[in-house]
Amino acid sequence: GLWELRSGRLKTKLSLQPAIESGVLRLSTEVEYRIQIKKSDQKSVSVSKIGDKLIIREPIEAFMVQDRALNQRPEEPIEAFMVQDRALNQRPEISSEEREAALWNFLMKDQLLLLKQKLDHLAEGWIDERCSRVRMRFAMSRWGSCDRRSRVIMLGAKLLLVAPKLLDYVCVHELAHLQHSRHTDLFWNLVEQKMPDWKIQRKRLKNFE
Repeated sequence: GLWELRSGRLKTKLSLQPAIESGVLRLSTEVEYRIQIKKSDQKSVSVSKIGDKLIIREPIEAFMVQDRALNQRPEEPIEAFMVQDRALNQRPEISSEEREAALWNFLMKDQLLLLKQKLDHLAEGWIDERCSRVRMRFAMSRWGSCDRRSRVIMLGAKLLLVAPKLLDYVCVHELAHLQHSRHTDLFWNLVEQKMPDWKIQRKRLKNFE
């Protein structure tokens, strides 16, 4: 993985790039997707799902259109000019950041139902409260948050790339906030009822960003 030094400690930087390059994406929700990149005549990057396959469709790069212009037959100057004009108006090649951002945006919607089901399953037989809604956000300073009044739980999108046990810990942590808003002894006792090894999982989670 990619590593960065923060506060004197090495952390794993969670990214979709390795999955895009390998063509296989394994998520903490225990879903596995195959990734395929296709070129299209659309103007922006999009992601669609067919079964267990995610298809990333990207605009045709400028150099491909320019190549057609260079290989145009000289006896067709008008057509060659039109192709060159299209090349000038074609957007540049898609960056890896744009590709990854499109995939993140897709996954943050695609995985919501599974995350809601996970939260309900974890709460069953443990607490009476249920979250009314789960949301995902990419840019978060914390792994999760809970609005006790609305019972909405927010999860950081990068949790989709950690081990399933770590996702469970964050879900249990936020569910416990439905009963206790502060990190009191009552809160941690409730967490420990559901996940006795929560301290280990919290420590493991600190290795990621």
